[in-house]
Amino acid sequence: MILSSALYFATLPNYDRIDNDLKYRYIKMKGEATPKRIAELEEIFEQNRDNAKIRPLPA
Repeated sequence: MILSSALYFATLPNYDRIDNDLKYRYIKMKGEATPKRIAELEEIFEQNRDNAKIRPLPA
């Protein structure tokens, strides 16, 4: 029972890592990382999450 529970939670996606990947890709695409823009990204992804502004990337 414990092993199956651990396996279940291990297979769940790591949303923090996915969000960080999206933020890094955005900054890399724009070619700049101003403190203001990084703060805006942190606001969208973490503090006041706005899923409408976060579009999933094509696989």
